[in-house]
Amino acid sequence: MRISTNQIYDQNMRSIMQNQGDLAKTQEQLASGKRIITPSDDPVGAAKVLRLTEEIDELTQFQRNNDLVTGSLEQQEAVLTNITDSINRARTLIVQAGNGILDDPDKRAIGAELEQIKLEVFDLMNTQDADGNYLYAGFQSGNQAFEYNPAAGGNAITFAG
Repeated sequence: MRISTNQIYDQNMRSIMQNQGDLAKTQEQLASGKRIITPSDDPVGAAKVLRLTEEIDELTQFQRNNDLVTGSLEQQEAVLTNITDSINRARTLIVQAGNGILDDPDKRAIGAELEQIKLEVFDLMNTQDADGNYLYAGFQSGNQAFEYNPAAGGNAITFAG
């Protein structure tokens, strides 16, 4: 069987074109910093990359959720600390009011301060987060958690969450 000059020429041209294609692919891999450019480069490796990418996305979402919950818990803790401080101040005032040497203007002043503490605690119980959701409203976080009705008498604050 005879091999013609054209066949040798064609074979060499195919070889040069194949080498140029391989060189272009290698340059693309180097430029992108990725070994797998298309799934056909390494199907098993491409599947692993997809799984790892999904896991990274899940971990990123978990981290975001963790950050949101941590921030929310820190805000709730700060509000509860403020409520505790206000209640302790009210307790101190009540003990002071039990002192027999106080006259009526002093007792009225203590009563007015206790009323302000009640309103402060009410406002703290209706604290909202950055998204406008009420912290202590339960699953109905869009609604105000507690309502104040001074006309209701002794039970003026009711849970509405």
